[in-house]
Amino acid sequence: MKTTQNQMDQLSKSMMDHPICGRAMLMYTLLTGYSLFDSIQIKKDCTKTDITYKDAEFIADKFEEVTGINIAPTNLLFDKNQLADDLLDDYQEYQFLLNSYDENTRSMVISFYHHLFYNRRVPHDTVQILLNALSAFIQYACGSINKKNLKKQIIDIDLQKMKIVPVDSMYVRHNFICIEKDFNDICLKKANRILKQAGEEPLSKYSIDVSI
Repeated sequence: MKTTQNQMDQLSKSMMDHPICGRAMLMYTLLTGYSLFDSIQIKKDCTKTDITYKDAEFIADKFEEVTGINIAPTNLLFDKNQLADDLLDDYQEYQFLLNSYDENTRSMVISFYHHLFYNRRVPHDTVQILLNALSAFIQYACGSINKKNLKKQIIDIDLQKMKIVPVDSMYVRHNFICIEKDFNDICLKKANRILKQAGEEPLSKYSIDVSI
C-alpha cells in the first residue's frame, strides 16, 4: 500500500511529540554552544602562542611519526589578526546563544560547558560525531530524510586514510546518555542549591526544556 503525504506528516508529528525528540533537540542545542565554547578556548590559547616555521616543521615531523599523516608545516602557522577576528565571531555567536536562556538556565549551561571542557575533557571529534548524529536524527524525525540517509550521516573522518567512515550507533547512543546525564546532574545540583537557600525541599530529579 502506498504511503500518502498525509500519513507521512502524521508519522512525523507523532515522532516529534515523542520525548526522545525533545531530548535530542536539547542536546543538539547544548552541544552547538559547547562546540563554540571549545573553539573559543582553543583560539584563545593559540593567540598566546608564537610558532615559528622551524617549530611547525618539528611538530609536523612528530605528528607524522605518531599518526602516519603527512602535514605541511605551513598548515600549522596562522595569522594572529585573522585568528583574533575568528575568535571575536565565535564569542559573539556564543554570547548570543547564552542570552537565549534565562539567568538560572544560563548558569547551568555554562557550568556544563566547563565540566565537559575541564573535567570530562570530551574530545572535539566526539562532540562533532554526536552533533552530526543528532542533526540527522532531528531531520529524520521531521520527515526530511529516511532511515537509510539517517545512518549515512552518522559518520566520522579517518584522518590516516582521509576517508569517511560509518560510526556505530551504539557508540553515539552511549555518548549521548553520558553527556545528557552530566547535564542533568549539574542542573539538579544547582536547582537544589537554589531551593536550599529558599528553605524548600530538594528535588530528586530535574529536567529542562530547551528547543531549537
